Amino acid sequence: MAGAVCMRCAMRCSGESGCGVVDPGRGDLAPWRALWLSVLRVEDVPLAHTCPSGAAARLMLAGSPWRCRLCSWHDYTDPRAVEQRELGPRELRRLRILGPSVFLLDGGEPLVADWVMELPGLLRREVPGLRYVLARTAGLVSLDRLRRARSAGFDGVVFEYLQAVEAVPRLDHVAEALRETHRVFEVVEVHVPFDGSPRSMAAVSDLAERYPDTPIHVLPAEGVEDRAYRLVEKLRDRGRVNVYLYPDDSYTLTDTLCSSCGAPLVSRKPWGVRVHAEEAKEAPRCPRCGAPQPRLRLCRSTVRGALHRELVIW
Repeated sequence: MAGAVCMRCAMRCSGESGCGVVDPGRGDLAPWRALWLSVLRVEDVPLAHTCPSGAAARLMLAGSPWRCRLCSWHDYTDPRAVEQRELGPRELRRLRILGPSVFLLDGGEPLVADWVMELPGLLRREVPGLRYVLARTAGLVSLDRLRRARSAGFDGVVFEYLQAVEAVPRLDHVAEALRETHRVFEVVEVHVPFDGSPRSMAAVSDLAERYPDTPIHVLPAEGVEDRAYRLVEKLRDRGRVNVYLYPDDSYTLTDTLCSSCGAPLVSRKPWGVRVHAEEAKEAPRCPRCGAPQPRLRLCRSTVRGALHRELVIW
């Protein structure tokens, strides 16, 4: 269909972006195709409030309407340059062996593909014990796609806040998408690439002030780790306890703390992760003051043995 406009992301192009995901007139270009499927610790995604000490499955898709230089998935934005494989129930069934609690649909903007809307239902049939199905977004996906994903069974998103380091298109749309994710989804965790610039420092501080209950993960570039540490430490001292540094070799800014009394709810140390929060009917509670922790989602881990690295299983 000549001149068709794609409404799946904020770019609203007619196919000229070369995202490799959709043809505006025909639909998905490579349905049920992916790069790999793996299992890793939730702390290595990183996630902080979603099934701490558990395991996450990650399905990586190629293609993205986001063509920036600093995007984490820049190397995969052109599907013609990578090998994709067919994905089906048989491949997903392999997740039963490790029994992850979380599934993350990863890539550039994976929610622009129609076929991924079938994943939550399929996963819950094939992987007993799976608790949460998440998708990554950088906020370029259309608001309608976010709402459709929620209706399809996605529980939440990992929001990659690229505007901290990149001049992104449709900045207004990205900000609105972040607000919409908080309105629509049960689970929201934000990743902020950090290059040590005043711009990235301001972005982290602003997010911590606007979304104090949302986990904000600061991911520093090489060479600015000390600057990131000082920023996160300062924000935590000001009561923004849901800001995290990843990775943090000192393990001093990785614990999940009670916002009421400061007691550790989840302790993350080199020798392992320990959950201190007490399970309760409505929401976990702080072991010291008893305050409810509605943003913390505990899961009974079913992983057989320790996960020391990401394991590619397909």
